Amino acid sequence: MEITLSITQVLQGVYADAALMSASTDCTSRPALLRREQGNALKRLCMTAWGVLMGEICGYIGDFAFTPTSYMANEDPELLSLTLTSEEAERHGPAMRLQLSTALERRLLSMAYGTAYPELARANEALAERAVGGFIRLARGEIRPTSIEPWG
Repeated sequence: MEITLSITQVLQGVYADAALMSASTDCTSRPALLRREQGNALKRLCMTAWGVLMGEICGYIGDFAFTPTSYMANEDPELLSLTLTSEEAERHGPAMRLQLSTALERRLLSMAYGTAYPELARANEALAERAVGGFIRLARGEIRPTSIEPWG
């Protein structure tokens, strides 16, 4: 089972969520990293966050391979992929993809808000951790997709 995420789609989700947070909180301005003119920097951070996520899940999911293995290649990739070989991955692939995408988006938001808005950074990091936990539990066959409660 291969799970593929488009960096462009991940960043669109990040920008959309940042817009919602700006409109619904006391944030007077978005962090520089969340402005479209900083898209290349956010893309580079996305690949770094992807590597960190792979490190977080690798001890829990058995055999897998992911790309890119290096973000220092000549050309920046557009797709991030994770190949899993378990039965659970075949059975729960779409739900696992959603958890992984959510974890990546929330991790990027957490990193972007950092010290400027620590409450938003912590809230997004907590959501990223929940999504990673959901992904791992799905990969190990411990839960079914219908039992995941992302916000509770």
